[in-house]
Amino acid sequence: MPTSSNRSSSSAEPRRSFPGGVKGEVIKTVPVGQIVETLIEEALRLAEEMGELADGEGATPSVTVG
Repeated sequence: MPTSSNRSSSSAEPRRSFPGGVKGEVIKTVPVGQIVETLIEEALRLAEEMGELADGEGATPSVTVG
């Protein structure tokens, strides 16, 4: 099966619509036996990326009690 890590909008993979109006995009095609591992890897990569964005922008945590 072909694999692709290309996230550009010009990829041949179509956008998908799911129930509830949620929209998604195929970012990688993997064999069935690698789905869970791939999802975990992608989640960890996104979490790291989000952490870097928060750290890099000088964001400080805040709590507002109303």
